[in-house]
Amino acid sequence: MKAGIAHEIIYDGCRFIALNMEVMKVAAGHVLSALAFTPQGTRLYQTYGEQYEGHLGVVSAFEQKWNPTISVMVGHEGSVYFVEFSGDGRRLASASGDKTVRLWDGQTGAEIAVLQGHSEPVYLVVFSPDGTRLASASGDKTVRLWDGQTGAEIAVLQGHSEGVNSVVFSPDGTRLASVFGNKTVRLWDGQTGAEIAVLQGHSEQVNLVAFSPDGTRLASASDDKTVRLWNGQTGAEIAVLQGHSEGVSSVVFSPDGTRLASASCDKTVRLWDSQTGAEIAVLQGHSEEVYLVVFSPDGTRLALASDTTVQLWNGHTGAEIASFPGFSFNFTLDSSKFLSINNEEVYYINCITGDKVTVPFGMFIDSAVAVSVPGLDLWIIHARRKQPLLQGLLVVKILNNSDLSIMSLCWFPSSLSVNHFSVFSPSQVAIGCYDGQVLLLDVDFSSLL
Repeated sequence: MKAGIAHEIIYDGCRFIALNMEVMKVAAGHVLSALAFTPQGTRLYQTYGEQYEGHLGVVSAFEQKWNPTISVMVGHEGSVYFVEFSGDGRRLASASGDKTVRLWDGQTGAEIAVLQGHSEPVYLVVFSPDGTRLASASGDKTVRLWDGQTGAEIAVLQGHSEGVNSVVFSPDGTRLASVFGNKTVRLWDGQTGAEIAVLQGHSEQVNLVAFSPDGTRLASASDDKTVRLWNGQTGAEIAVLQGHSEGVSSVVFSPDGTRLASASCDKTVRLWDSQTGAEIAVLQGHSEEVYLVVFSPDGTRLALASDTTVQLWNGHTGAEIASFPGFSFNFTLDSSKFLSINNEEVYYINCITGDKVTVPFGMFIDSAVAVSVPGLDLWIIHARRKQPLLQGLLVVKILNNSDLSIMSLCWFPSSLSVNHFSVFSPSQVAIGCYDGQVLLLDVDFSSLL
């Protein structure tokens, strides 16, 4: 057998085992049936498929090539609420309603460890920037700190009186901030889990916290209609940002750390000087609560979302640039392009030239989440519709400054309900599902250009 053919069969064999491992564990004999569902254009099927034609066959809708799924990871006994890659993509963590976190190999999907200890569902996991630690937040009112490589427990962070709202590492990983549905923020040592400070001052629930890019500032958004600025190392209060007339749901620093944006139930976003707390601008125009605000990676644009409208603003002055129907959006990582999604269409704007394009989905979408692919002018979208039930991953490709292409990447059965997905450069995609499965996809995005 020639070396090239042998290499193809070995590759096909690895894909075959990864996708059919659970079937083989139950009954090895079913491997013969599974061979019938191997893509017919692969070397494995072409070499061995005809030997088992009498067992089971596919008469229509067969695939010619492997789909992007390289591993179906099972083990969770409850819904998977969150999946997260480490910074280098070598590890993948999943948080589940079964009260556990599972640590997986981010490239093969092999299970590394089951992280046990929480007594209630785990809703969020986050890796430290260097990937050496993993923090998990649970409804049991605790954060647990784990070794990001082995899954060994480092510390249990206790003190909150409610379930989790937000957990975030500082950019250098030395600090960890947590919010648990009450009026306080807690600041912890990101290496040991030791408590540094309890940040008190808000009179209502704190919804979100965010570190500045250099880690010297920490901002908290609260239902008491204020944003508070704290020292990111000590927890000392720096300023109280007042002006919103309703609760503040989201807060974010600009990439250079000089500005801060806050989104509120009062249908506005306010832009602040993050050093002094002085108000720069009030961004108005939404007819509904603004629940999300994001700076472009270069800080020159600011995007806002309500349930039905996405708006694009100048990130320095607060001047409005464009408005689209939509509920999800994302920038490319070079900040030059912007995508907004509504139920029936995709809206694209070139942030440099101002060119705008509208492309129909070709079907009604009940929900969608867009994630930009690092280094490429592509977005990957998880789209779902209810009638008839259909869901899958789509790729939106920029053909030129005046046209887009929407391509199907893969479709999932109606029984597999996607809860959360994460994209890592250059090709890894992880999907957490309500039925407890985690899917790992290997997507050759460069081939789509």
